[in-house]
Amino acid sequence: MEHKLSSLPSATYRGQVNTHDGKPLAGMVRVFCGDSPVLNRKMDGQFLLNLVPGPYRIEIRVDGYQSMQHQITLHAQQGISHQFVMNPQWRPDARAPGDQPEEN
Repeated sequence: MEHKLSSLPSATYRGQVNTHDGKPLAGMVRVFCGDSPVLNRKMDGQFLLNLVPGPYRIEIRVDGYQSMQHQITLHAQQGISHQFVMNPQWRPDARAPGDQPEEN
């Protein structure tokens, strides 16, 4: 017996992606079931995913920021919301605020 995707029970996962000071960030949201990619989508600081129930790994990638992951298990008719607060990626050439360049 074949199951149509639309006939399967669904669950929702809502995400908000911000900087540490609350500004929305655009980037990519990737969804994995085990090691298999299920979805790869651009987002503009927030996203809403309709997924079939099951275990997932949600990965957020934004240029210039450390990637983040969230492990979840969705159940039928369940809705989960999660806020991601992204940290800037450390660069060896970056200086902390107030640092002065070295003088030779």
